[in-house]
Amino acid sequence: MHKNRFAILIGLLALLASTLACSLPIAGQDEGATPGEIATAVAATLAAAGPGQPPLVLPTLIPKEPTPTPGLDLPPTSTPTPPVSLTLAYRDGAGNLWAWVEGSSPRQLTSSGDVGYDLAVSSDGVWIAFTRHVDDPPTHSLWAVRTDGAGERELVSAKEFAGWNGGLDVPTSVTAKIAWANGTHTLVFTTQPLVEYGMVLNYDLRTVDADTGALTEVLPIGAGGMFTLSPDGRQVALSTPSALHLMNLDGTNLRSSVINYANVMTYSEYAYHIQPVWAADSSRLRVHIPPADPLASPRQATTLWTVPADGSPAQQTGSVDVFFLDTVLFAPAGEKLLIVRPVGDPTTSNARELMLSGVDGGGALRLDGGEFTSAAWSPDGRRFSYLRNPGGIALYGQPDSGSVAPLTDTANVQEVLWIDANRFFFSSRASDSTRQIRLGTPGGPSQLVAEVGGLESYDWVAMDFNH
Repeated sequence: MHKNRFAILIGLLALLASTLACSLPIAGQDEGATPGEIATAVAATLAAAGPGQPPLVLPTLIPKEPTPTPGLDLPPTSTPTPPVSLTLAYRDGAGNLWAWVEGSSPRQLTSSGDVGYDLAVSSDGVWIAFTRHVDDPPTHSLWAVRTDGAGERELVSAKEFAGWNGGLDVPTSVTAKIAWANGTHTLVFTTQPLVEYGMVLNYDLRTVDADTGALTEVLPIGAGGMFTLSPDGRQVALSTPSALHLMNLDGTNLRSSVINYANVMTYSEYAYHIQPVWAADSSRLRVHIPPADPLASPRQATTLWTVPADGSPAQQTGSVDVFFLDTVLFAPAGEKLLIVRPVGDPTTSNARELMLSGVDGGGALRLDGGEFTSAAWSPDGRRFSYLRNPGGIALYGQPDSGSVAPLTDTANVQEVLWIDANRFFFSSRASDSTRQIRLGTPGGPSQLVAEVGGLESYDWVAMDFNH
């Protein structure tokens, strides 16, 4: 059940992308159906579900009065020893955890067969965080192990997860997101009740130290939102279905409701959360906000915003014309934006074009036409990539070139993870049950890192590296 839940969740979150591996068209879309037909079918499905659906649980908004902690004057965080080599962690089809360190062969770290789909590698490459999940009866726990396989330890027990049920009659909660604070061994996570249908979030925020095991409740259930950590590891953005809040990771210096917006209809069983993108120096964020009804006619604009990290007022910088929840993806550095916009009437045609523009939506340059998924920027914003479908053909470009070229030597690509402007990991579909993880350079040959078997035909490879 849990495996299927995560497979479905990946499809749902693809509509929101960007932590997540952003997706450009509507995830799971039937290539033969028009967006109008999809919207009608989804609405009918939800109506038929009736009272069997769990209620949508929205967070209690953080109080308007911020915690009286001055500025961003935090003590400096300790910086672990830089990694010796690039490190990748991934889950195989049998539910076991593996690690690959550049210059060596993959190493199997667990053999229990119960590793979940949430995993993360600390920025220094020392720790790999992962979940363990058992379906019958449902139990969930959070663990860490060193890259060399030593020091495996339980960070958060199944009993603790069972207690974070959000007041619902469910057997346990599970992780909704995990991430390491950059430059530390502090793992940040939020939870969600394990419900049968839809997606209900707890909107809590917790941290655990992998070295000491110290577990901290930063925000209780209902007081937070979906989190995005700043690059410096000291701040966190909290997104709810109607607002964005900022605070220090330790819970101080709350900057409440730095931006507010109307709830966005998703025509599905989850609530839309804006996806903030931090500047490289952690001084600001950029967000895009879809209209309240993305399928309204006439079509309404998606607005673009810059949010200062000090809590001063957000500024609207422009707007773009996209359909439903198609991609709007800010570069993490620089002043560029990738947009997928409709060609003709999007209610009768799936035709799209990929555009590159300034952060205000102006000066848009057409890059490609067709059907696209999985847009991504390199961390420095110097290169971008996307997949052209059908066929999973990976293409890339540079903001100053205005053109695109093949990214790698392999087709059937499923996901691209940029390491820097010159290297990236990617997964490709070798067969219905097998995926390859490869390391590539833009426009050059790639090398096999690992082959992962035992997968379902719809599965992606869960993987992460030391960013």
